[in-house]
Amino acid sequence: MIWLLDTNAVAADYYAGIKRDQERKGLQLAENDLWIAAAAQSIGATVVTRDQDFTRIDDLTVEDWSQ
Repeated sequence: MIWLLDTNAVAADYYAGIKRDQERKGLQLAENDLWIAAAAQSIGATVVTRDQDFTRIDDLTVEDWSQ
């Protein structure tokens, strides 16, 4: 199943928070990954991925179904 989400102000707030937290930690995420994480957090969704970068994001639920 593929979800398409319209970015809104709530997701934008999450985006800003995630980006700020990552920068404070001296880490970087690709812009697209930031938006994926922000959109997921804004609706309480789980990100299903093998990309371990997502696990560095506080309060983001991540699952790896490849294991």
